[in-house]
Amino acid sequence: MITELINILKNNERIYAWNVRVNTTNSYQLFFIRRKLDMNREVVVTSYLVSIYTKEEHSKKTKIGSASFELFPSMSEDEIKAKIEEQIELCKYTLNDVYNFPPKRNLKALTSEIGFDGHSLKEAAFIVADDLFEADIYQSGFINSVEIFVSHNETKFYDSNDNLFVYSNAKCEVEFITTWSENGKEIEQYKFLEFNTLDDVYIKQEANKMLLQAGERAKAIPMPRINNYNLVLSGQYVKSYFNHFAKKTCNDMIYEHASDAKVGTQLQKEDSEADKITIRLEPTMLKSTKGAPFDKDGIILRRLNIIEKGEVCNLWGSNDKSQYLSHPVFGNFENIVVNSGTLTDEDLQSENYLEIVSLSDFSIDSITGDFGSEIRLAYLHQKGKNKEIVTGGSISGNIYDSINEVKFSSEIEQNNNFVGPKKIMLTKVLFNSGE
Repeated sequence: MITELINILKNNERIYAWNVRVNTTNSYQLFFIRRKLDMNREVVVTSYLVSIYTKEEHSKKTKIGSASFELFPSMSEDEIKAKIEEQIELCKYTLNDVYNFPPKRNLKALTSEIGFDGHSLKEAAFIVADDLFEADIYQSGFINSVEIFVSHNETKFYDSNDNLFVYSNAKCEVEFITTWSENGKEIEQYKFLEFNTLDDVYIKQEANKMLLQAGERAKAIPMPRINNYNLVLSGQYVKSYFNHFAKKTCNDMIYEHASDAKVGTQLQKEDSEADKITIRLEPTMLKSTKGAPFDKDGIILRRLNIIEKGEVCNLWGSNDKSQYLSHPVFGNFENIVVNSGTLTDEDLQSENYLEIVSLSDFSIDSITGDFGSEIRLAYLHQKGKNKEIVTGGSISGNIYDSINEVKFSSEIEQNNNFVGPKKIMLTKVLFNSGE
């Protein structure tokens, strides 16, 4: 189909430029109810994601119109042509200033390092299932349901400048629910894992952690009233914190007036005692299921430092928005690496703080930096006392209120496409009681 599609696009005089991404995914899928295999299947899916661009005269100026759409292997030639003509008409309603498209470049086909090598997708899926259920050993708690998707993905990128880029990788996606019944309470915990390395220890630890957390929620006391405590975040919440700053340096956000970042912008005071934010972006990364050597516009990606010790040093983002702002075109990235800080576990022993384990949600406003969420599970640490397991209540604050006091842990960990400090400690956070 791809040869036929490219010929149609090349021979359509109404199209100024185009690109096609062909994604082929082979996956093996397992579905469990408790430990019983409910369904298994093997699936092969190919999709054709097409972007077309037209040039139009509008108010005596040349403009570019664009449209993106999906085609399916089952479509006939006439159906493909009809769909393209329909999308060309829609381009008239998306006119923007003219910008340049990526020139002809050479890029070797690349396969990421895959931890499933030596195992078929089916074998890998059952290995993951065995690892999960090995943690299912408790009387009061159990793994309720599991979905496992192990897949191999290949992306081929074609465009009107005769570029052909190829990238392939593999990943495993796991969704499971743990249930714990104790003290007249039944608690369910949902977990999503995504990885590309068969790490038996990691999978067992994550399953065991979720079972025990469900048990802790069943025993937790209501969140008490506290004042002048710090907030400690870990895991996915640390990832959300640093993603906020990475997005602030994205040209797409700047173009939409959702960020006023510039090269040289100081996010933190130079003389502050805070740990300074240093972030770089990576096209691909070991143990990450995200990213590729090129982005959806066909921009070849290279490692890029965007924030250095609290100062913005580069801006990144889509091809068109970068050009509209007269900024260098670095492309769109999905992998982020953050430098460690100075905070140690010994430092935390002298602090009163609430350590978050699980929240209902943790969204940071992309413009203001405000955040808020309800507490599902947390540990209350008071100097000289044993930690208390608490639930209920909520947190709220603004990440910029403590930007010049924030501390990052000296210990680094990886959370799929994020590598950075294991914990961060924020000050000036409001805590609402769960009592």
